[in-house]
Amino acid sequence: YLTGHAALVTTFADAFKAHLDPKAFFTGKTLEMHQRHSKFDNSPYSLEPNCKESPGGLRDLQVILWVAKAAGYGESWDDLAKNGLATPFEIKQIQRNESLLFQIRARLHLIAGRREDRLIFDMQNAVAESFGYVTSTPPSAKGVVRASEQLMREYYKSAKAVGLFNEILLKLLKELALPEVIQIKPINARFESYNGLLSAKSNTLLQRNPSCIFEMFLLLQQHPELTGISATLLRTLQRVKNLVNRDFRQDPKNKALFIEMLKQPNGVTETLKRMNRYGILGNYIPAFGRIVGQMQHDLFHVYTVDEHILHVLGNLERFSIKTFSHEFPLCSKLFASF
Repeated sequence: YLTGHAALVTTFADAFKAHLDPKAFFTGKTLEMHQRHSKFDNSPYSLEPNCKESPGGLRDLQVILWVAKAAGYGESWDDLAKNGLATPFEIKQIQRNESLLFQIRARLHLIAGRREDRLIFDMQNAVAESFGYVTSTPPSAKGVVRASEQLMREYYKSAKAVGLFNEILLKLLKELALPEVIQIKPINARFESYNGLLSAKSNTLLQRNPSCIFEMFLLLQQHPELTGISATLLRTLQRVKNLVNRDFRQDPKNKALFIEMLKQPNGVTETLKRMNRYGILGNYIPAFGRIVGQMQHDLFHVYTVDEHILHVLGNLERFSIKTFSHEFPLCSKLFASF
């Protein structure tokens, strides 16, 4: 309400709420989001991302709030925390990332002198300098690090966090807005399928047995009927991902599990992408961790270094699948002979 008849605004709001179908709204908004993501190859790691529409952008946060409001869980992040959908720590993190995205978008508009949501190359240095970044040669770097590259690394970290928060919250809201008959199917002694999502039988499993972090990803490869990881298990994974440390890397059991993932007949690239998305791959391979979110300010690349490498692996994996042998016959023939 800004001005005019306050009672009329209230009448409209009540009528609108009475006609709103939370289930249909949730389905419509999530479908719209998936279609929007597909326009950006379902990746937040484009070198010229759209800070509003790309995966991990501001729109992904707005979708959460719209769906939560329709389902009656509040209109703000604090409301979501009060209603038990998010922890105060999660809310603090998301507000920090949201603030960065808002600031980037506002500065883009000001520098361009018009609406501009894309962090295109021509704008990146100016936006970075407005934040105080300067082109420099840090002692740990092998060369000059542009101001734009420093800003973009922060952007990708925020986009990654937003994407994860979006996934967790929408899975929780789906259970509330579109309740299903709960179907639990055992997978092994430690894991089960909860309505098609991988779930742990114990909430403390990953803390007690960190090797189960790798077992999770292997099970997702071996059970294609699983559509992903449950919100509860995903939350736990984020809390314990730092257990993937030096001791974890030195454990022969974990080495064997990782090699087993690479030896699977299907889904190797998808598994590595999933491990990267959840912050596990960079912890397990420190050299890879150093290039997560790393960009090169040139026109020869489309994605960040980590995403670029995973795309290359995807193309290699494609050579091993007979269905695609017509695309690059020689490569497929050579690959089959290795």
